[in-house]
Amino acid sequence: MLGKADLSALDARLAGQVAFAHSVLETKRDPRAATELLDWSRLLAPGGLVEEAALRREITLLAEAKDVRRVAMLTRQYSTRFAASLYAADFFRELAGAIARLGLADDPANYQLLSNAAAALPPDGRQDFLLTLAKSAVVYARFDAAAGAATEALRGARADTSDAARARLYLAASQIFSDGYDAAAADLQSLAASKLDRTDANLLAAARRVAAELRIAPDAAVVNAQERSPGDGDKDKADGPALTIERAQDALKRTSALAPMHEGGAP
Repeated sequence: MLGKADLSALDARLAGQVAFAHSVLETKRDPRAATELLDWSRLLAPGGLVEEAALRREITLLAEAKDVRRVAMLTRQYSTRFAASLYAADFFRELAGAIARLGLADDPANYQLLSNAAAALPPDGRQDFLLTLAKSAVVYARFDAAAGAATEALRGARADTSDAARARLYLAASQIFSDGYDAAAADLQSLAASKLDRTDANLLAAARRVAAELRIAPDAAVVNAQERSPGDGDKDKADGPALTIERAQDALKRTSALAPMHEGGAP
């Protein structure tokens, strides 16, 4: 019934609400159509709850579609016009998590677009967005994005605050797999867990454990056993592409031997 409604024939305020409701129903069936209806909803009912809700919902849909440029454009609109909303803080935390989960900020240029889009937020709101993005990016192994967000957050944090400790944690955790391992591992050891909440203290313990294990040399006997297994004979002399081809041929032979069992039967 909503699909048959002529938006142009309705009062503008009612048309915006109808477009929004219709978009909700279309979201799973046709996300692109839902996005277009949200565009209509924003245009027909500007400046109020309908537009704000439409912006939040459309940004989420575009993030799932990995349309980074439109996500950045609409995020800038939201941060400029609705930063004082009661819904804004939770929305930006959810957006930061989605950006990390979907890898939207993996490319440095995309990271800069998204960071700039949230620049109009009040200082506390922007700091919360950056720290949430940095933490989520560490959890999802998006280390470049984590380092970028943590660096920005650390720049805006006062010394000896929990925000500074969190930013240092996320930055160091994002760098232990890089050439900056030594400095990152040292910073992890110097951080005081007492400045972190429970989840961040657990993350600190996990990051310290991983950093330590990265530099544990394997036992020499294990290495020697893996390099030469008894009974392999001349096979151990093969390496590189030759060894790969030999293993593939052996696998094909084993598979071929199983094939007659299935002839004439179900796969």
